[in-house]
Amino acid sequence: MKKFAALFIMVLTMSACTEEITRNNPAFEGVKNELSWRATDASAIRYANGSMVLTGITQFETLVLKTTSANPATYILGSGISNQASFVIQQMPQDISYQTGLNKGQGKITITNYDQVNQTITGTYEFKAPKQGATLPTDIEPAVVHFRKGIFHKVPVLPAL
Repeated sequence: MKKFAALFIMVLTMSACTEEITRNNPAFEGVKNELSWRATDASAIRYANGSMVLTGITQFETLVLKTTSANPATYILGSGISNQASFVIQQMPQDISYQTGLNKGQGKITITNYDQVNQTITGTYEFKAPKQGATLPTDIEPAVVHFRKGIFHKVPVLPAL
């Protein structure tokens, strides 16, 4: 009888334990300077010329990825201004801004799926972008921001206004 009671308590305890599975859908995240980074809100805008702008925000940070098209492809960063990554930290008294551009930074944005029916976009990104403006020896933030293992998954695409 003791074995039955112990088994009953064990089964009752195990059935009370549930594993909560949450889906991060949509997702916009990556590894920023060796620390996990995840947007609390994400959206994309597709403009009439076909270009795409993806934006991920946290309480004090904004990550923006720009591509010339929403078509699945790999878009190279650092060789021009058409495809670009920027990262801004809102900080008093002045924001800290990082950006790729013509001969500035490097990286890539890969769009793997643009779902025109559900209006979502999915892909990956990685980049290194230099800080804009003067870098002082007293600066806390590094001279270059490095994002790797970045993903955007089923980010909603909004119409351009």
